[in-house]
Amino acid sequence: MRDPRSLLLTAWLATTGLLPWRLRRALAWLLAATLWVFATRSARTTRRNIELCFPALDHGAQRELARHSLWHTALLACELGLAWRGPAVRWQRRLRAVEGIEHLERAAHAGKGVLVLVPHFGNWEVLGQFLAARGPLTALYREARQGALAEAALAGRARSGARMAPATRAGVARLLRSLHAGETLFVLPDQQPDESGGVFADFFGIPAFTPTIVAGLLRRTGSGCVMGACERRRDGFVIRFEPTDAALADADPVTAASALNAAIERLVRRAPAQYQWEYRRFARRPPGAPRLYASSRTPSLTSSA
Repeated sequence: MRDPRSLLLTAWLATTGLLPWRLRRALAWLLAATLWVFATRSARTTRRNIELCFPALDHGAQRELARHSLWHTALLACELGLAWRGPAVRWQRRLRAVEGIEHLERAAHAGKGVLVLVPHFGNWEVLGQFLAARGPLTALYREARQGALAEAALAGRARSGARMAPATRAGVARLLRSLHAGETLFVLPDQQPDESGGVFADFFGIPAFTPTIVAGLLRRTGSGCVMGACERRRDGFVIRFEPTDAALADADPVTAASALNAAIERLVRRAPAQYQWEYRRFARRPPGAPRLYASSRTPSLTSSA
């Protein structure tokens, strides 16, 4: 017998994937309002991150940004069925433009593979589907804490033909093979790694434990690298690719991590509400530094896998 949570998630994905565009957005507002009113972990963490990262905003502006950001988080949950289930034409008909594709093509031109760095911004699942439709794609992932969601994420991402590589030693070996074969690698670079896999580097002026795997892969393979994002617009999505700084491959891990966080920050500042602020990006602290989040066992709304 299937887990009831798995059945509920399957029903959610199937239903929201078929909703008309405007109705899906309205449902997200209702869901976001519920999260806000009941002060869920998603709402509390979103507010705290915005307080930390935008201290120059007054309280009212911080509150407005937090509520708008929570709507984008809820909207992502409502859009997962669009990316993970049904025919690709559902998301393709909402793709309004692809900008900077020449940067992706130039990065891949040398035949050494290309890393596409995709922060948790906008709808990164649609971007993954777009890249998988262009050619062989391997995606690095970390399992979500919620088993049913992790299962659905793997199945949804793989349905387009993408190969999934776990964040393990064996998974990294698979990534290297893909790059040496001249393929594309999809990496979400703004999650806290395991203790041995990161260094502290500033993100919005706050030390954030940042993965070093990007710099390691670039140095070992000489692959090309671009930043990718799928930004929401009122009537659809715009996918954008941008070149990255050579410092991302610097031999000094802090220099490389700082360049990575700076690139992510530039992207986020263009549309800060579309970043996944519900993720506890600053949970790991430098030795002796005070904690920035109150403890909570309440699960968050979406996976950051």
